[in-house]
Amino acid sequence: MKKRIAAAFVLLFALLLSTAAAAYDAAYIRDGADLLTEVEEAALAAHFDGIYADSGLLCVFVTANGSENVLQKLPDYADGAVDMLLLYVDMDARDFDLYQYNGEVGEAAFRVSSKESDAILDGVLDYAKAGDWYGAAVCFADESEAAFLNDVGFVPGTDKYGDEGYVEYTPPAERTPVNPFALFFESLGRALPFGLIAALIAVICVVVSYKKKVRGETYPLDAYTNLNLTDSQDNFLNKNLVVTVIRQDPPASSGGHSGGFSGGGGGGGHMGGRSF
Repeated sequence: MKKRIAAAFVLLFALLLSTAAAAYDAAYIRDGADLLTEVEEAALAAHFDGIYADSGLLCVFVTANGSENVLQKLPDYADGAVDMLLLYVDMDARDFDLYQYNGEVGEAAFRVSSKESDAILDGVLDYAKAGDWYGAAVCFADESEAAFLNDVGFVPGTDKYGDEGYVEYTPPAERTPVNPFALFFESLGRALPFGLIAALIAVICVVVSYKKKVRGETYPLDAYTNLNLTDSQDNFLNKNLVVTVIRQDPPASSGGHSGGFSGGGGGGGHMGGRSF
């Protein structure tokens, strides 16, 4: 009984950790190139989640060892969000690209202009050159939110920005460092009540199932069974395997500030990139 109770408490602890991790949407961070630690991923997810809750801008940070047709996959990355900025890092090509997406109107409703996109990319470049990808992701999110909220002169649904009243975007001169460990434990604290409830239910289920279990008499297997192995034979058959390889051409790469797509009422565009 004591062993089962101990196992139940181990399950409780595991549920607490899994609940804390599940508090954030994994869509915020797609670290295919393994540039971030687990603590950094959790901290960034919390930071991106706060930006999405405050401004409605979905920031997505993707790293990979290779390229893909990001433009065509923007609706999947957005997953229902109306406005999204996505930073795609290709470690093989040593470059990163910025994409913008609007799920309702498309490019006509983009709220981050080309000049603002250049400022975001230039800010990220400083961190990329130093190999600080956690700092690069924070910089991308912070400057994207500032540019997204710079709505002076913005004309929704007709043009990106009007000529009158537009305020030139200025990146933040100083950025408050985001401590990944502080954000991680803050997220753990928010998830703790839900984890405790789930773990308590699991412990109760284990205890109840143990009490209901009735042990019967054991079957005297040795007394009623006997096995004598007198002969054995192995037969091997030949097997021929024919493999046909069907080659597929790689998807066409996207590029250029004006490159984009529209469909289903929404659309996305490539806002530029940098090499590091």
